[in-house]
Amino acid sequence: MTRVALALSMLSTVAPAMVFAQSALPYGAPITIDCAKQAAATATAEMRRRNMEMTIAIVDSGSNLVYVERSSQAGIGTIDAAIGKAKAANGIKAPTKVIGDLIINNNQSNLLGVPGAFPVEGGCP
Repeated sequence: MTRVALALSMLSTVAPAMVFAQSALPYGAPITIDCAKQAAATATAEMRRRNMEMTIAIVDSGSNLVYVERSSQAGIGTIDAAIGKAKAANGIKAPTKVIGDLIINNNQSNLLGVPGAFPVEGGCP
């Protein structure tokens, strides 16, 4: 089964796990563009349900960008943020909110120096 990292700028639908290292989620085969568009359509439906404007980025198992979609009222700056969150969620195999929580709640500010860490809620594996 293909796993995708889906980043929704300003939105997280997965409860954070307290530990993200070496979780049980396997890396899958690269996602097809059709599957990426299907995942984006699901995220877009949730975005509309919540009456939000955001950017959706989907990366493959190697954290390579496959698909990005920005809603018409989402800021231009949300593009890089969505891609960063997608890559980070894929890299740690956990929601990016976990990184922020570890920094704030566990005083692990050293995580700010980890390349690719994106301590902002919204990235989902």
